[in-house]
Amino acid sequence: MAHAWQAASLKAIPLMWRISEGFMENNSTPSSDLYDLTYYRDNCGGHQEFNETMGEVIPPWMIKALSLANLQPSDRVLDLGSGRGEVLYNVAKIGCASIGIDYAFAAVKISQEIQSKAAEEGHPFEVIQGDARQMPFEHDYFDVVFMLDVVEHLSQKDLRKVLIQVRKCLNPGGRLIIHTMPNLNYYKYGYPVYRFLNRIIGKRLPKDARDRFYHGHVHVNIQTLKSLRENLEVAQFTDITVKLDQLSGSRMKKWLCRLPLLKHVIANDIIAVAKKGARA
Repeated sequence: MAHAWQAASLKAIPLMWRISEGFMENNSTPSSDLYDLTYYRDNCGGHQEFNETMGEVIPPWMIKALSLANLQPSDRVLDLGSGRGEVLYNVAKIGCASIGIDYAFAAVKISQEIQSKAAEEGHPFEVIQGDARQMPFEHDYFDVVFMLDVVEHLSQKDLRKVLIQVRKCLNPGGRLIIHTMPNLNYYKYGYPVYRFLNRIIGKRLPKDARDRFYHGHVHVNIQTLKSLRENLEVAQFTDITVKLDQLSGSRMKKWLCRLPLLKHVIANDIIAVAKKGARA
């Protein structure tokens, strides 16, 4: 049985997340139509683990985010941009009241598969289609909000609007956990070197790194440590920590990312933790 707060929330959710179309050229949030079943099943990070284990094994950045959240069974959790539902499933297994929201119909459809599995196991969660720019939850409600691989898909204007909405729906002292990739400094400085080295050995790569991926241009707002921190500060979060890491890839790349200078131009994972300030 769904939690009462979840059932009430369902009535307040718009049926569609209405967002503007476009790509990096005009820095507007992409159309939800681009996030189709092929995107989630065959291309979006973590798809192999999902297809093989249905959420039992999750990619390193999700593991990292869950560890940083330090969840307690009494926590109310929102997964914003919940995708296939892996985080929701693992949060529900802890015992948290959890709900996911995503604007893509394909994401909701896929997540319903893992939702059925979770319900059979006695770990129910809710997932709905809705608009994060108009957060349909009461203020001061959630203890933890996850935004994993969402930031880079929102225009700058929409990102700040969403962060403000997230802060409002968090409890005082509540935590926001963000993972975003790639790192803009890699695209600007690291990738051109990588492309040049590949050309020496006869392998041609596209000039725009996004062209290597299916619907790669949905990454319209790629961040740096500095830009993500500034966005969180504008939204009035406190106790902000923003770090750069390399959570996947070869051993060689992980080793190189330990070197301070190289890390900032080749590491891909940006991880942030921020809080909503407690009331005075």
